[in-house]
Amino acid sequence: MSQGAVIPNTHPVGAVLVTYHPQLDTLTRVLRSLCPQVGQVELVDNTPDDLAASVISEAVSAAAQANVTVHRLGMNRGIGYAQNLGIGLAQERGCEFVILSDQDTLFPRDCVDVLVGALHRIEQQGTQAAAIGPAYVDSHASGQRPFFLGFDRGWTSRIHGESGCVEVSGVIASGMLIRLSALPQVGLMNEALFIDWVDFEWCWRAIASGHRIIGCFDTVIDHQFGDDPVRIGPASFSIRSPIRSYYIVRNGIFLATRSRSLPIMAAMAVGYRAIKWSILACLLGRPRLKQAAHVMRGIFHGLAGHIGPMDRAVRADRTSGH
Repeated sequence: MSQGAVIPNTHPVGAVLVTYHPQLDTLTRVLRSLCPQVGQVELVDNTPDDLAASVISEAVSAAAQANVTVHRLGMNRGIGYAQNLGIGLAQERGCEFVILSDQDTLFPRDCVDVLVGALHRIEQQGTQAAAIGPAYVDSHASGQRPFFLGFDRGWTSRIHGESGCVEVSGVIASGMLIRLSALPQVGLMNEALFIDWVDFEWCWRAIASGHRIIGCFDTVIDHQFGDDPVRIGPASFSIRSPIRSYYIVRNGIFLATRSRSLPIMAAMAVGYRAIKWSILACLLGRPRLKQAAHVMRGIFHGLAGHIGPMDRAVRADRTSGH
């Protein structure tokens, strides 16, 4: 269900904010940080039924922002579906760019202007960029330096910097500023992945289509990854719920073995990360048996090519006779 009509606006940037069981205080802060920087925010809620309706209404009211349109889906359709819905609405409004956001990402005051300005400068130098994203820090990791992920000799690595822009293999969804004119060549988000790897898979398709993905160190967002981290000596790991472990592992293996956008060494890197997550989830996740069961199912479904929502993948599993 949507509130408000889709009308054109003169601001070049629209925003798509996807929520799922949002918390009132956090969502209010996110809206206050994002709304003043864009023309319109399409808030797409994946929470089943209307369980989050009052929280979203209170957050919009508390943030005192008039440029928010709420779209309640009544069920969890996945982050790719929700993002595509919001992107389509931004296109209808005549936006030139759309910026994506999760429900727990805080944007610095000039984030959108910095990203748009950096993208214009890069394009004036002859680089065709489909998207640009801010550097980020995990709010769970104290003292962490802002970074991006990139492929270095085929293996994923963190790219650090203090300022300026760099070409990267992908940027996370939160803060990703997409040039809408690139979509005819790149396409929309892959809804079948449902959640996890959706943002990076889109970036890999963009690169395969001849575009570039840019990381900008001149603005940094505060983004929360997973639950409270598990610490082992100096290292920390943000382990997700069993269902998220399923999607992380399943989609990683699916993309590593079936994606046409990834070079062979990059596919190996993605597969390596999926297997690494499988081991960490089984060793550190709780409840341990449930984590292990979801990881094993994710591995099997990824290899078998059963994607979509987990319940649909399970039905495909049974139909195939396994």
